[in-house]
Amino acid sequence: MNIDYISRYLQQHLASTAASICLQHGVYIGNRIVSWYSAAIDTDVASTRLKLASMLYCKRDLQMAADVLGDVERRYDNTVQAICGCNRMDPLVTKPRKVFTELLHEGNTDVLMTNRVANCVRFLRQEVFLCSSTSTL
Repeated sequence: MNIDYISRYLQQHLASTAASICLQHGVYIGNRIVSWYSAAIDTDVASTRLKLASMLYCKRDLQMAADVLGDVERRYDNTVQAICGCNRMDPLVTKPRKVFTELLHEGNTDVLMTNRVANCVRFLRQEVFLCSSTSTL
C-alpha cells in the first residue's frame, strides 16, 4: 500500500472533522485546516474538493466555494471513473470499491492520483456540521 495516498486520504478526514468541530462551536476555521485540505486535494477528482467546497459554503466564503465547484466540474469529464465504497450507487455508472482496494494494495496509486478517479463523497458523523446550511461562520 502507498502510505502517501493513505496519508492524504486521512488528512481529508482530519480537515473535515476539524472544520466541522469549528463550525459546531462557532470557532474560526484557520489556515491549518485549509492546509490539510490542500495536502489532500489530489486524492481524487471530487471528494476532497467537494468537502472543501462544503466547508467554504458553511464559512460563507461563497465565491471560493463556487470556484472549487467549478474546478470539480472542469475536471470531471468522460475519462473519470467513479468508484463507490458504499455500494449505494448504480453499478453501471460506478466501479465497486473492490477496484479501489485492488489498486491500493497493488501499490498502483499513480492511477488513483492522476485525477481519473472519483470516490463517492461520504460524510462521517464527525463531519456533520459541513452538511448543515445553518452554520454561522
